[in-house]
Amino acid sequence: MAASPSNSETRWRAKPWVIGFVGLAMLLWVGKAGVRWWVIHRATAPAPRTQRIETLTQLPPLPRVPWEYAFRNPSREERTKFLRDILAVKLSTYPDRSVAGRRAGKHRTMGFTGFEPTPAELETLAAHYDVFYLTALSSHRIPSIKRGNPKAKVLMYFASSLTKEARLVDAGSVDEENTDWILAQHPDWLLKDKEGRPVAGKSWSAKYWADPGNRDWQRFFARKLNHALDQSGGQWDGVILDEFLTGRASPTASWAGASPAPTNYATDQTFQEAQLDFLRTVAPRLRVPLVPNVEPVVLNPTSTGFNPEFFTEVQRIGGGAEAEVFVFHRPGTDGFLGRPMVEVYLDRARQTPKGKMMFLNAATAGSFAGNTDLTLFSYFTYLLVASPEREIYWTCKEGDSEIPHFWYKEFDLDLGPPKEEMQDVHGVWKRDFANATVLVNLNEEAAEYAFPDQRFDVFGRAVRSPIRLEALTGRLLISNSRQRQAADHLPTR
Repeated sequence: MAASPSNSETRWRAKPWVIGFVGLAMLLWVGKAGVRWWVIHRATAPAPRTQRIETLTQLPPLPRVPWEYAFRNPSREERTKFLRDILAVKLSTYPDRSVAGRRAGKHRTMGFTGFEPTPAELETLAAHYDVFYLTALSSHRIPSIKRGNPKAKVLMYFASSLTKEARLVDAGSVDEENTDWILAQHPDWLLKDKEGRPVAGKSWSAKYWADPGNRDWQRFFARKLNHALDQSGGQWDGVILDEFLTGRASPTASWAGASPAPTNYATDQTFQEAQLDFLRTVAPRLRVPLVPNVEPVVLNPTSTGFNPEFFTEVQRIGGGAEAEVFVFHRPGTDGFLGRPMVEVYLDRARQTPKGKMMFLNAATAGSFAGNTDLTLFSYFTYLLVASPEREIYWTCKEGDSEIPHFWYKEFDLDLGPPKEEMQDVHGVWKRDFANATVLVNLNEEAAEYAFPDQRFDVFGRAVRSPIRLEALTGRLLISNSRQRQAADHLPTR
């Protein structure tokens, strides 16, 4: 029998408003920065969960944020130390040498915005990644990356929006013809609401959006982007164009909820046509390939702006395209996109024109900590379309773009070349490689997969047919235990 609550416990339960008042007072006292560090503290604490996908990798624990960070504003030095500590832990999972030549997949990562990594750290990361994104102000890191991996591509980050507090990140932050100058001299270049006012929003800065169909804006944008490339040393292999919107009622743009939607275009389709016209004008004027980060509206079968061919046309015009929110639309176990939308992503990947890039960007955890189930589920799904002949890259965001993800030994398994395209076998997606088969169950319920020949798991243990795959999980079946090559021979740091 449970003990009866004391009088004091009864009084607290009877007055929940007291708890709410105390909580609000604490939030006001701690302040925004302190709350953010408290959230990080809670996020980095390991959450109890049942792991469903076995892995060869033992993830080390991440550093905990001290309690006192929740009650004061940490200095830049303290934050830098915290981020460095996290990076050091994650780098401990990286092999001493790269086996990129035998990998089935290609990997992309961000650079760093919150602190300056050492040349040695950059060279270590470069050995394991094929593509980096950096801001223009981080161009001094390119030599270290190229030393670590001469084949690595480095793309300069540039945004479609116009901000007021930036430097070399958009067309309004390159020189004196900045966002304020555009607002004063060329308001006709901007998207407008029904009252004729520029559509605006705010994320980390006040933000405006230009009309992609305006020819003067198109030429101005190309000129400023080339200027930004020159000012940052001209060492770039391409440009990643962020916030490339695909719908007039955009879920990505900061005007959502902050300012009425633009009225320059009556439908998503006319807006998309303007965006393609923008690319056809800008891309040929640039010195390097342009790779837009395409908003997922066009890849969502339930959206009024659904238009997957738009994505492929963007690839044809520019140097490729990025598809955000691959497999998961937000961090967490409840963020699965749904089988129909993931199938659209994979179909576009298979149709990527030769010589063009595609980036599949997965957000797999809501903190700095790794989540094995989400990471490997996303990676195995990517393997359904990965190929040495395709420039299709996978990335994993573990809560913050400036910190690379943990490195799993599964990334370095010698799967051999793909023998076929992905197949649907009674609801399970599978793809055969020379040395292994990747299985993915994108259904909301468990499924079985039967196979006639002998197979092994990643540990070299025999697996009996049929096998059961839980909902939203994946698995590797190795063809020969001697071919497992589980990366155990690649010592980590």
